[in-house]
Amino acid sequence: MGLGSATGEPKGRSEDNTSCGPDNRAPGPPVSSPMSPRPPGSPLTQSRVTAIPASARKGKKAMALRQHQTTELPDTFCETYSGLIDDSEALFESLRRPLPASFRVNTLKSSATEIQERFAGYGIKIIQTPWYDEAFICPDEDPSPTLEHFLGKIYLQELTSMLPPLAVREELKTAAVVVDACAAPGSKATQLAALMNNRVTLIANDEDYQRIRALK
Repeated sequence: MGLGSATGEPKGRSEDNTSCGPDNRAPGPPVSSPMSPRPPGSPLTQSRVTAIPASARKGKKAMALRQHQTTELPDTFCETYSGLIDDSEALFESLRRPLPASFRVNTLKSSATEIQERFAGYGIKIIQTPWYDEAFICPDEDPSPTLEHFLGKIYLQELTSMLPPLAVREELKTAAVVVDACAAPGSKATQLAALMNNRVTLIANDEDYQRIRALK
């Protein structure tokens, strides 16, 4: 059984442009980062939620810029669909609207409940989708700087990219071998592995050599 790609993968997030000039503000109290080394002899507790400093998040400014961007549609596209759809302007408006940041919980390493608790501790708003318990929208911030993303507990993925594996979810229950022939960079392939709980042979391939390197 083969499974092809229906959509593109999420594009990279824009970086903040911060000033490199001198900072004359009084230093505040030290803030712990997810990547800060632990002092010698300090215990490592699983229940502790480490705060992410605002300076370490490129999220809010990047997300604000992203939400105000609009996508220009080709004139030929608009002309073609204007005669095919009753409310073509509603379609064009939806296509011009930027997609919110979204991610999928990697159920091989975590759960939706754990991720919700962790993000609540960070103060980052996430919205669970009604059609897929492991899919979340992050409307206000970029979730990529979080510890959960670094550890592979969440995977940044567009919502439309999550649909193809869900479309064959029933077939996956009895599958012995699954072939993803358009797998790069691996979003749907890793989702397939999670849906099958790593119990089935999954062959991930792609015809584009420049993209297939991401599967390694």
